[in-house]
Amino acid sequence: QLLDMHVSPTDVVINQTIDDPAWREVVQDKRFRQALSHATDRPTIIDAVYYGFGEMPVSVPSEYDPALANDLLDDMGMTERDADGFRLALDGSSFEVPFLLSQDASDIIPVAELVIENYKEVGINASMQVVEGALRSERDLANEQYARVCWNHWPELWWGALWDADPGSGWGRLWMDWFNTNGETGEEPPPEVQEYMDHVNRSIVVSGEEREAEVAAWQQMMYDNVYTIVTVERVPYPLIVNKDLRNVPTSGFAIAANFSLEQMWYDR
Repeated sequence: QLLDMHVSPTDVVINQTIDDPAWREVVQDKRFRQALSHATDRPTIIDAVYYGFGEMPVSVPSEYDPALANDLLDDMGMTERDADGFRLALDGSSFEVPFLLSQDASDIIPVAELVIENYKEVGINASMQVVEGALRSERDLANEQYARVCWNHWPELWWGALWDADPGSGWGRLWMDWFNTNGETGEEPPPEVQEYMDHVNRSIVVSGEEREAEVAAWQQMMYDNVYTIVTVERVPYPLIVNKDLRNVPTSGFAIAANFSLEQMWYDR
């Protein structure tokens, strides 16, 4: 059965709180994140990795437009290039997006490989290193993970799976520490991120139309600021079952069907 996937499977997450002033100056400019989103050839990713099963995201700007990506990068000042043709950071130093990956799912590395080539086409040098999941997680918690490709729940789960929508999902590790400790550790986020989290947190404690308004507010800020670069949405999830199994779900989330075996039975 081709059921629904409960996550967007391969989002690009850029850490804006790495202890590197040149890196921060680039990645904290939303035009950079918008440029990477428009540089991503999603139609090719959907075709090559997901066999045509998947949809263009609506949660972030997703039109494949390398010309617009180049214009955004030029506009933010990344006009100088090195001998290999890659754009330099705003302070004139070399710049690279180094993905740190673990093989958490079979689509992560193929998508990363395609995304890296997309970035290079607009002058952004990128690379990837594949490590064990425990090491990748350790570097993430230590705020040493510059970029990763991972799944996120919030684009697919109802009014938002908020544990993936906040900076703790990888796009602002030190900011999330600040939120979690009421400012005792970490780093105070910029005003727009604090406003974003105000909407996220309020959406948990209010109900009805007020909740819908709060969700719409943080989702609009996600769209405008591209805190997470969603690569593809609505990818089907194949649920493989024995041909003699009955009462198998034909719609809904596949992960829910995985945990509902008590309602199924064999016809033999």
